[in-house]
Amino acid sequence: MKFLKIVFLLGFFWLGHSVLAIEIPPATGRPINDYAKIFSEEQIQQLGKSMKLLCDSTSTQIVVVSIPNLEGGDVYETAIEWAKTWGIGQKDKDNGILLFFAMEDRKMSIIVGSGLEGVFPDGAAYDIRTEILTPYFKRQEYYEGVQKALETIAVVVQGEYKGVEKEKPFSPVLIFVLLIIFAIGLFFRGKGGGGGRGGGLGAAPLFWGGGFGSRGGGSGYSDNNSFGGGFGGGGFGGGGSSGSW
Repeated sequence: MKFLKIVFLLGFFWLGHSVLAIEIPPATGRPINDYAKIFSEEQIQQLGKSMKLLCDSTSTQIVVVSIPNLEGGDVYETAIEWAKTWGIGQKDKDNGILLFFAMEDRKMSIIVGSGLEGVFPDGAAYDIRTEILTPYFKRQEYYEGVQKALETIAVVVQGEYKGVEKEKPFSPVLIFVLLIIFAIGLFFRGKGGGGGRGGGLGAAPLFWGGGFGSRGGGSGYSDNNSFGGGFGGGGFGGGGSSGSW
């Protein structure tokens, strides 16, 4: 009987050890921690600026961590332990959010602090993971995916979340209609000449860009330095969403 207990305890210890197989580095206090090198320096600055603005306006601390791989560990257990160890969030508020990516394993986790559980439902975390981050990450558009996720998180924490609009492919009918409109525009542009009436359809773009990170101007946050007072939270009750892409 003693032998069985020892075997059980050793097995339990091995299982717990295998769940968290990587060593968590010391907390940086920074919003972007790109250990997997998926962002350019300019992208890090843009995302960091967006996250700092969001923290200033809502007090929510969002942190991004990318690592090469989990070394056999579990993505959720690794992410939540990382969030707790670093103490993401503000002191006495536990209002931190961790976006955690293991690139070679193609796994991600969104971990939400216990102080946000009444504001940030698991359904919103699931939508952000599956409808925003997963499609972008499948296309290796990591910066665009995180940028769009931040935009949606801002809506959620301000209590205005109504669901994520799913990506819809262009239908053949829509493409045909756009081609007809374009052809008509070219026809009238050619007939009209240059009599000061503008340039027809080609004079204005059909779509306008401008993501969350490119708005707003100088906030004084021009580098990827730490949040004002660093991290001070660490209370995480299991809220969020995890999975593969």
